[in-house]
Amino acid sequence: MRREWALTTVAASVAPPVVRPSYSSSTWPSLVTIMRKAPLASGAAGRISTSVPAPSGLPVTVSNPNDSGVGGVGLRDADCRNQIDIRRQIHPHLQALAKATIETAHLAVLEGLRIIYVDKVDGEQAVTMKSRVGDRGTCHSTSLGKVLLAHRPESEWRRYVREFGLTKRTANTITDAAAFYAALEAVRRHGHAIDDVENEDGIRCVAAPVRDHTGAVIAAMSISGWTLSMTPERVIDCVPVVVTHAHKASLDLGYNVAGR
Repeated sequence: MRREWALTTVAASVAPPVVRPSYSSSTWPSLVTIMRKAPLASGAAGRISTSVPAPSGLPVTVSNPNDSGVGGVGLRDADCRNQIDIRRQIHPHLQALAKATIETAHLAVLEGLRIIYVDKVDGEQAVTMKSRVGDRGTCHSTSLGKVLLAHRPESEWRRYVREFGLTKRTANTITDAAAFYAALEAVRRHGHAIDDVENEDGIRCVAAPVRDHTGAVIAAMSISGWTLSMTPERVIDCVPVVVTHAHKASLDLGYNVAGR
């Protein structure tokens, strides 16, 4: 029987093969055992509202991360070369992702060793994320952050742990350095990351990388949803959808997978 939240079908030839996540792995601990259809936790209540407008028009400039030091991506970064307005170019893909999944879609970049949300499109769920363009977040507890940090040098993984620590935000937050490094390695292999109720109680997210013409990961796209809609089974089904839309955005930025 078709699920009411059935996703928009995408052609398999559009994006590179997707490694479907296995939740028996310690990389994403105990996804199948955490709450299903549980009441919204108080921690998540502060993150959602019935209608919260998101600011738009935030100027963003990016470059190959290897060109501009730690992070490589920033707001109004005068040192960036080959600067492009990624928000303007990726926004249609973010809209398509939100429509395909009916969940809230986010776009983020790395500024220093923290993520910053540069675009947001609300989905069609009754409740929407309270996140706003310009908000900053941690790398170890968010799917966006794990995608962005995973594609930086491993020395920066260790620097992140030294400078920011692995603060426990929920019962599922990764707080062990070895487990965090293993999770980042898995993100590199699989081509996506999952926030399994690790950043906010009651919220699950899936993210995938966006690449520029050099193949460098310069941004990440994600969907976020309440656990009532983002069940463990649906998370698995959403992975190829997020990866495909992020790949389409990469193609618009000049990425040529055939040339890699």
